[in-house]
Amino acid sequence: MESALNNISISKLKDMGFDGVVSYADDIILTDSIDHLDVFRDPCRVDGIVLFICLEGKVVCDINLKRHVLEPGDMIVSMNSNIIQVQNASCFKAMAILVTMDYLNRLRFDINSRLSIFMNVIKSQATVSLPPSEIEGFSMIFRLIIKAIVDNRPDCQDFISVMLQALCSYVVSAVQTFAPQSCGERKPQRTELIFEQFMQLLTKHHVKERNVGFYADLMGLSPNYLSQSVKTYSERSAAEWINEYTITEAKVLLRFSELSVQQVAEKLNFSSQSAFGKYFKQYVGTSPKTFRRESREG
Repeated sequence: MESALNNISISKLKDMGFDGVVSYADDIILTDSIDHLDVFRDPCRVDGIVLFICLEGKVVCDINLKRHVLEPGDMIVSMNSNIIQVQNASCFKAMAILVTMDYLNRLRFDINSRLSIFMNVIKSQATVSLPPSEIEGFSMIFRLIIKAIVDNRPDCQDFISVMLQALCSYVVSAVQTFAPQSCGERKPQRTELIFEQFMQLLTKHHVKERNVGFYADLMGLSPNYLSQSVKTYSERSAAEWINEYTITEAKVLLRFSELSVQQVAEKLNFSSQSAFGKYFKQYVGTSPKTFRRESREG
């Protein structure tokens, strides 16, 4: 088995035939009657932006191996290609929506221009607690989108586009308003744009590329300027972001796949198992084999 990671797309979710789920083509899927999350029990990558608001009960989930606990009123946003795993979810109600990046791009809603907002939230606590009035506002837009899809009127496509853009803007505004104050702070626009572009490229290439110069070349910047800009905006260097993404990927493969340590090293583009082991131990404090054993025993 090459990898334990499943890629979850809207088409796959539709094929599973969940009750209480409404979908529009293979671009949007919504539900407010989730009764189980078995499909997310194993670690998976989700093809799109996931928005989840807990209404009742409690959900424990991992995003990129970081534990998050959602209680009533909590909203979480998971960006495209994040690794998601639900650890515990029972007796709960929620509203959830998954939208593909392709659809958002066709709407010309540049979610990536707001990426830094979510990255700052994820760095701190990932969840945002919303007051009942905000949840009510979100619910109104949410249900209008569902109604438009179910009614399938001639103007359905245009209406859905408008409502979805309104929903995205509403969520961004809620994050800016109700996330911890440090998450909403704005930095100089130039560094913000550089950080956003760097994170997009890192999401796409981190499995194979760990050199700051690679990303700097793609962005037409010098490595020093890229590093300084990322550090100024996020308080972490470009190299630190690269290392975090690489280590997260390595931990997932070691913990959940049947790949050997040598195969993990090859998959992550290390020159040898020894080089991978040295890199892993530097940032994790233990060897890949020890991490695999302890994580599975735990």
